Amino acid sequence: MLHSMPGHIAAEWQAFLSLEPTGTLAEDLRSAQICTVLAAIHAGKGKTYSLKDFIPNAYQPPPKPQTAEEMFALLEGMFPNEQKH
Repeated sequence: MLHSMPGHIAAEWQAFLSLEPTGTLAEDLRSAQICTVLAAIHAGKGKTYSLKDFIPNAYQPPPKPQTAEEMFALLEGMFPNEQKH
């Protein structure tokens, strides 16, 4: 199909899909919206929920990259009885 599609049509589809999520991401977002509303209805006083509370971890932003010093500290913690050279 892509072989016979003109470039301007492909560009229009690309623009549309960037604005309107499709597939499992869109399904997860819709489910998270429903869960957020239901949780807000049944939440105790002072408890609030956001959309991020119900989005699977796959869509959470990646963790902050570690520095070299943090990596070395982790390695040293894994081998506490080793002597330093």
